[in-house]
Amino acid sequence: YELCKEMRQPELQSTLLQIRRRLLEALHESLNLYSENAELHQQLSDARAELSLLRQSSAHPAMPGEAVPGAAPRKLS
Repeated sequence: YELCKEMRQPELQSTLLQIRRRLLEALHESLNLYSENAELHQQLSDARAELSLLRQSSAHPAMPGEAVPGAAPRKLS
């Protein structure tokens, strides 16, 4: 850009400025997408952790022959 300015090349100078603006826009978009991606990964991680906790805390029906905490022993006949 500076060389174009020194050599009095306004058309090339203008083109370089447009390219620079587009590169800055692309950089900002890339940074925004990176931030959005990081946020989505965090949400996914949180959801997986919550799902894991729900699976661990949910009451599963006792299998036949398994003792149920707090229940009286079953009579076999």
